[in-house]
Amino acid sequence: MSNNKPQFGNAKQKIMKDMKKSYGQEMDAEYRLSGWLQVDNGWDNMSNKPVPMTPEQQANVSEVVGLIEKYGLQFSIQIQERTGAEPSDWPTMARWKLFYNKPRQAQYTPEQYAQASGGSASPASAPASAPASGAGRPNWGEL
Repeated sequence: MSNNKPQFGNAKQKIMKDMKKSYGQEMDAEYRLSGWLQVDNGWDNMSNKPVPMTPEQQANVSEVVGLIEKYGLQFSIQIQERTGAEPSDWPTMARWKLFYNKPRQAQYTPEQYAQASGGSASPASAPASAPASGAGRPNWGEL
């Protein structure tokens, strides 16, 4: 990292809600930080979501995420308030780190889904006793 310039940035963000802390006071609230790597395919105003990535783009993102895991990389985030013309004069308001989240271990294999659902290895045809989403459900893209 030459000249200490960050590899990622966004210079014009606004906080949606005031955070509970004045400089020098004890922190009385904790916050969860979440992050996703994605390709900017634009915004779908009808669904109010980003335009989904293509399978090739998703494969590229998965490759990068795999490298992040392999090398134990993390993201360091610094929030500065824009108060003047020179970034070096902007006060730092917060510093955070984002760590890689390891995928949850699958409790159901595609074969188990197939056996329980009468032959289909698709999670869409999973039996009612299988988890509907979240904990315990395999990430089919990584099996």
